[in-house]
Amino acid sequence: MTSRHRPLSTWVARVSPSGLLGPVNDGRERADARTFSWFESDWTRARLPAARAGRAAQMSLALVEDGTGAAVAELDNYGRPLPVSEAGLAVVADVERRWPSVDGDAGWAALATEPLQLRHLLLRRLVTESATPPPAGLFHILDWHLVADLAVQLTGTTAGRSTGGPRIALRHWFSPAVRGLTAGLEQLDAGHRAGRPDARHQGTQGLLAALETADVLRIPEPTRFALADLLAAIADTQPMYALAARARGRALTGLPDGDELLRIALSPELVPDASPGGREQQTDVIGDPGFTLSVTRTAEGELMISVSVTAGDPSALPLFLSVEVRLPEAPAEDRSYWVALSHEDDRLTGSLNLPLPRSTFVVSAADLPVGAAALRFVDPAVLLSSIRSSDFDTANAWLEAAEDLPDGHAVRTAAIRFGEQR
Repeated sequence: MTSRHRPLSTWVARVSPSGLLGPVNDGRERADARTFSWFESDWTRARLPAARAGRAAQMSLALVEDGTGAAVAELDNYGRPLPVSEAGLAVVADVERRWPSVDGDAGWAALATEPLQLRHLLLRRLVTESATPPPAGLFHILDWHLVADLAVQLTGTTAGRSTGGPRIALRHWFSPAVRGLTAGLEQLDAGHRAGRPDARHQGTQGLLAALETADVLRIPEPTRFALADLLAAIADTQPMYALAARARGRALTGLPDGDELLRIALSPELVPDASPGGREQQTDVIGDPGFTLSVTRTAEGELMISVSVTAGDPSALPLFLSVEVRLPEAPAEDRSYWVALSHEDDRLTGSLNLPLPRSTFVVSAADLPVGAAALRFVDPAVLLSSIRSSDFDTANAWLEAAEDLPDGHAVRTAAIRFGEQR
């Protein structure tokens, strides 16, 4: 049997009758207290005075073993007792008794005044152990005003209206709600402060990638609208991210989704035209003026896919875009590719040359160009296939990007294999 009352934190310490704390995890600091066999028996939530030697005791979140009376205090990231109020203890204990059926009743809101780490730990456990996604409103107890404040600062900085304000540290506290959101914001902020375009681009890409898969209702409305304003500024100043930024902005503000601009279903047969010799090729162009996907089918059985994106800041290079070719009638033949983008006039372009599928197929592209960091751990075999399928200029873009990457990076590995097999 496993007690419903188990540690929230990865660190605990035994509490002596006098309130003194023992070593973190009994000396096993790298272990995760949540997995200890100690807690396979029945424990009860408690609030106990606890302290390190020479420090004042504080009322801390604790657990007491029902059979023995042994007590442990939960610890924060610095190994200190994790404070909790009487009201907070009551909510945590009640939630654990009903675990994981948490509905966000009136008591849940009382947690908003508890330490941020306690709220983070409770939500992290809930996300990990719930069979279905928890109600979005549960995540509103986090300190979202900090995210909104940083978004407002970054909106002004991105639009050139200000140079920013005091540094706002978000850390990892919001990851149970939206993974990667605060990392992207902080990297974007750091890039602005340090005058580093590469960090700004990585932060922008991270922010847009996080919001693409997020349940945005986990973010309270004022913060959602602050983030939407930031995305609007990004769309205005960085055209290569405009399509993705506008799509994420619509999701944040509850506007209807736009059409799938970068997706098209086609058959291998060309539509006849009026010319005597018949049509030799047919090109379909989708997207918008700033971000187009051209798909060309030829009578000789070739499929050419070309991407063209308004460049904006060329310092973002190297950039890559995900493209997929799906066959609804033969899913085993679905293929995923990456296109390396190169700078041409005021556009970023790249092309693939592929065999024309034998049945109806769907071509789609991601709306977000990403840097080499996003491809660090992609299967090199997938990248090698993408390089082989590239036209001359696009293949060169792959090879040039690989030159500046470290050994072991997937792009560099694929480029080396390509060179060896040519």
